Amino acid sequence: SALNDASIRAALGQLRPSAETLSMYHSALARSRADWLVGMNLSRLFTVLGRQAGYDGVLSVGRVQTPTLKLVVDRDREI
Repeated sequence: SALNDASIRAALGQLRPSAETLSMYHSALARSRADWLVGMNLSRLFTVLGRQAGYDGVLSVGRVQTPTLKLVVDRDREI
């Protein structure tokens, strides 16, 4: 991940044919689209449910942010 000349030249010297990495590209694209769909739909659902329960705000849901938020909340409760 370095951006100096030597690192860039080394990385360019190790390029692989796209056929070798195409499946990884497709996997990343699928995860990205699934994350977007899950986040968009579940955020809307939980915001509506929250408002029905009296919460006046947006409840954002996501594949990464939700478990990360749990770690933050757990740590905060320990302190």
